[in-house]
Amino acid sequence: MQKGFNSVCIDANILIHATFQDFDEAKHLKSLKMLDSFADSGVIVYVTPQILREFFAISTNSTIFKKPLSNKQAVKKIKEFLEYFRLASESDTTIQSLLHLLEKYGTLRQKVHDMNIVATMLDNDIRHLMTFNGKDFKDIKEITLIDV
Repeated sequence: MQKGFNSVCIDANILIHATFQDFDEAKHLKSLKMLDSFADSGVIVYVTPQILREFFAISTNSTIFKKPLSNKQAVKKIKEFLEYFRLASESDTTIQSLLHLLEKYGTLRQKVHDMNIVATMLDNDIRHLMTFNGKDFKDIKEITLIDV
């Protein structure tokens, strides 16, 4: 296994950069390289329903991309992701995990979405997160960030 772990959750920005080569070519290549290295080493790659929803919202947004994905293209891409990645779903205990994290870290506003990703990860026994937005998660001690 790579770097001593056997599972990782990937953030929506990894999916975006892996999909859109012309958005940021360096990040595109890094995303693909890391995903390939996980596959080669047997690391199980997870996404959450929230991450897939974020991918859909971003990838179809014409204010972000000159050529966003259409509805059909985005749905097709999500179906492809689900063929390659495992889905870490929320359970009955995820809301309790989320509330604990919100209290512990004093989370406000839109950061609740990042904390929900972490709560979902923890409920699925996933402790590593691959993201280009490490600053959003850097203070959360329950997980380890994977540098990209």
